[in-house]
Amino acid sequence: MKSSLWTHFQNIIDLDNFRGESQYLAQLHNTNKEQYETLYLYLKNIAPNFLFKMTEDEAFGVNYYEIDGRKITRDLLDSANELAFLDRNIGLKNLNTILDIGAGYGRFVHRLYEIAPHVKSYCVDAIDVSTKCCQKYLEYRKVPAIVVPFNQLVELSLIKVDLAVNIHSWSECTREAISFWLQFLKDLKVPKIMVVPHTADFAALERWKEEGDTYISYYDLFFKYGYCETIRERKFPDSVAGIYPTVYALFELI
Repeated sequence: MKSSLWTHFQNIIDLDNFRGESQYLAQLHNTNKEQYETLYLYLKNIAPNFLFKMTEDEAFGVNYYEIDGRKITRDLLDSANELAFLDRNIGLKNLNTILDIGAGYGRFVHRLYEIAPHVKSYCVDAIDVSTKCCQKYLEYRKVPAIVVPFNQLVELSLIKVDLAVNIHSWSECTREAISFWLQFLKDLKVPKIMVVPHTADFAALERWKEEGDTYISYYDLFFKYGYCETIRERKFPDSVAGIYPTVYALFELI
């Protein structure tokens, strides 16, 4: 299965500084402290219970700004916003098991555990170095999630998953790879998927720059595999000059 630009990226990940400015989390490119402050104040207003339950440190080279006497990172801000979206539209208390597809270093699952430790989490990633980083990071954070190597996906066949999550990774995959995952979720009868694309048109990087960038929308694939979009919200309103605008979408199995 093709993995698009990650075929190259997997060879340049720093296993000691993977939370820094890296392929996992752009933090400094085209951003500034004012944008971080604006998003922080927005979340302080709409999701204080999430924002203030999360802690941050300098582990694994993360970039941060000192705001309101706290270390504020994109990791923390995006996680608070994503979890607030889920709580509004599903209710975290209603979740028992989630599957994070393209989990990267495990950022989302770590934050979920801080907010809703009752949820059992499984993490999978098609990239070996991501699986290693995820295992390392979640062990460091003492998060009792289960990291499943890509070649052991069969282990998930008997698991009842309430929600699958894909945050930005499908935007960096080919349609072939996304089709594989959607068929996998359909076979598992996963009822809901939360998707955070890079762009609102759900563009996927079919070919990366060395071949000439080619972006193709993967939105139609949800319907092909039996999923219908039920909720879509913007990451933040126009009045908020936050970092890396996008949309949050929830799909349900028909």
